[in-house]
Amino acid sequence: MAGGLNRNIIVRLLADTSNFTAGMAKVSGESQKTATTMEAAGGKSKLITTGIAAAGVAATALGVAAIKMAADFDASMSTVQANTGASADEMNQLRQAAIDAGADTIYSATESADAINELGKAGLSTSDILSGGLSGALNLAASDGMAVGDAAELMATTLKQFNLTGAQSSQVADALAAGAGKAVGSAHDLGLALNQAGMVSHSFGISMQETTGTLAAFADSGM
Repeated sequence: MAGGLNRNIIVRLLADTSNFTAGMAKVSGESQKTATTMEAAGGKSKLITTGIAAAGVAATALGVAAIKMAADFDASMSTVQANTGASADEMNQLRQAAIDAGADTIYSATESADAINELGKAGLSTSDILSGGLSGALNLAASDGMAVGDAAELMATTLKQFNLTGAQSSQVADALAAGAGKAVGSAHDLGLALNQAGMVSHSFGISMQETTGTLAAFADSGM
């Protein structure tokens, strides 16, 4: 009788122990799952934090670059003022023209300001610069890959030699680009030759286009 009772107690104790062990395993599993979830959340938080930090660094760098660009542009426009003696109203127009060119062309506002400076130094008026001198210089630079300042200088010299206005700047750019396309050498080389021959040609009544065409023919012949 006592032996049977002891066996029943042992069986029940084992059963209870088994249930307890299973329950603890379940609790342990849930705890592990929770810990894993929290770890994943922590990882995501770390990624978010890292991303925010990186964005902050990028924003700071962008801000510094923007400030430098603005400073460079202001410096270029100050040079324009010093070399051209333009009035306050003219400077406002030239500044806006440079900004517009920076937005509409492959060149920056600062590069456009440098082109304005070269045109002004060569004697072009604000009216000539705004009516086509600037756009012609930028188009010439783009057609040949030359420096904007060099293109502006060639443009300005050619306009003066042939007594042309800023509105005719595109004609100069087109003539040089077309001539260079048919001759050995670049538009820059052709422009330098045109600057050497322009004054004499104009004195004989020969147009800029005719002079450019003749120079291109010489270059095509290796002269």
